[in-house]
Amino acid sequence: MGSYVNISVTNPGVNPSGILNLRDYFVQRKNRIEELVPSDPTSPDALDSYVKVFSRINKTLSQSGDEFGNHKRSFMLALLVVNWMQGQPIAKLIKDREKYEKKRGGTKSINTVVRNVLEDVEKYARFIVPKYMACYLEVLEAVARENQLEIDTSALEQLQVSLEFGVSSQTHLALIRLGLSRTSAIAVGALIADDSLTDEGARGP
Repeated sequence: MGSYVNISVTNPGVNPSGILNLRDYFVQRKNRIEELVPSDPTSPDALDSYVKVFSRINKTLSQSGDEFGNHKRSFMLALLVVNWMQGQPIAKLIKDREKYEKKRGGTKSINTVVRNVLEDVEKYARFIVPKYMACYLEVLEAVARENQLEIDTSALEQLQVSLEFGVSSQTHLALIRLGLSRTSAIAVGALIADDSLTDEGARGP
């Protein structure tokens, strides 16, 4: 129980009872715990993975039970967050949202779509998702340790970085650390073949 008290302390914005609910959810599914690890945002199944993660958060960590809305809203937010973490330009996020709205018979103007996407990036991609995802991953790792289970956590640290900066490659991150904006880092990164440049490598000779 002590580890979950610590998780509650390090995640003050998350309901403590929700943390225990998530722990119980993971324990009940410990035999397939690897399936509960969020996919790398660049993997083919990333969208499906994050729709499921958001659904689990709604059922457990979210005090209201609908932090990510219904399935349609969860899908829309998962699409935006995955594209954000992949380093897709804001224009691509807007285009995908517009396409999704039209496919579902929506009649929102392009101005409304743009405004909604920008609001979702600030509210969800840069705040709500990182907040809940940090807690989700801590609980998942705690359950794995307690049950002597092995999960691949190699991509989990990078996941938080991708959420914070909206990029997925080491090169993009190095360029941002040099002082470039996300948009500029993505544009410059497209011209660099090596996607694993260190900070020193990005500075050049």
